[in-house]
Amino acid sequence: MKNLQYILLSIIFGLLSFYSNAQTVYTVTKTTDPNPYIYTYNFDDALCSPEMYGTLQWAIRKSNDTEGPCEIVFNIQEQAPIVISVNYIFPQITNSVSIDATTQSGYIIGQPAITLNGNTSIHYCFSLYNVDNIKISGFNMERFKGANIVLNNCTNADIEDNIITLSNSTYGQTKVGFSRIHIVNCENINVYGNTLKTLEAGSTPPGVYSCGVALYNSINCNIGLAEDNNANKILDCYYGVFLDSSQNIKISANEIYNNTKGISLNYGTNNSKKSPIILAYEEGIINGIGEIGDIIEVFGSTGNENSNEYVGTVQTDENGDWSINVTTTYDYFITSATDANNNTSEFSDVILDSPACEVILLESYIMLLLGLIPLIH
Repeated sequence: MKNLQYILLSIIFGLLSFYSNAQTVYTVTKTTDPNPYIYTYNFDDALCSPEMYGTLQWAIRKSNDTEGPCEIVFNIQEQAPIVISVNYIFPQITNSVSIDATTQSGYIIGQPAITLNGNTSIHYCFSLYNVDNIKISGFNMERFKGANIVLNNCTNADIEDNIITLSNSTYGQTKVGFSRIHIVNCENINVYGNTLKTLEAGSTPPGVYSCGVALYNSINCNIGLAEDNNANKILDCYYGVFLDSSQNIKISANEIYNNTKGISLNYGTNNSKKSPIILAYEEGIINGIGEIGDIIEVFGSTGNENSNEYVGTVQTDENGDWSINVTTTYDYFITSATDANNNTSEFSDVILDSPACEVILLESYIMLLLGLIPLIH
């Protein structure tokens, strides 16, 4: 009898625990973004304007006003791709929430079903302040005037599988201080599987401080992960990754290219982690030196500051030496180093992936100097 009582009590406590931890779910069913001063929101849906009910703006407001964690999902009865034209600034998010556009029918990894369009008039898309436990995933975000996702004083966030763009032609070359993902005073933030770029592919990167990801005064964050296709693609920015006064920031396996500067460490970020040095690439083996115990990531590259293809990882030995057998379709190799505390360096210098080409070029240059090869006019 006592055993039965214990079993019943366990079931009751288990159910109570389940419901106390369960998320409240709000479903977005509309693509409209009504004027909140005309079409008013009310937490009581019976009193909420019908034009506001079911919109993303409504779901964010409901989440903010709900006690406990929430999930915002999508069930818009339109064929993908679906565009939500953002006409008014979304409320700043202040409650634990998952905003998951992968729930929309038609979502494919790398091809979001939902686009949030800022119409070159809205500064931010999602802005979060003092929130613990966040997830934003599966969106295409474009034509916002500044940072698309802003995290301020937040903890434990996952920003995953989004495509985020800014436009050079809209904002010009002198625009400063805007990022695709902007992180300030945060801890334990993961940025995985995103594409961060400029609308005009291959165009001149925007003005100084235009960043793919920017972190300020933050700790214990991950930008990219080698496993499970969680690396980011960051291109056509001024800075690919800009770090300021931050520590234990791991930058791993990302494709970072066509930026003026790939990774930038500022004001003692990551303990001013030293970049590795590449010594040689011969017979398929690249080798070099770093600090003892470093994890060295090797990339195929089109040149300085470009990590176009992640090709391998190796750890330095007790002398700081490292070597690894790698190949690439690109002309160069480039590396970065990460220490045991997850502090990642800036990129190293590059080395040609075909040392024979270096020898031939050097020999030709010497012969030209000696007059053994005539100049062609």
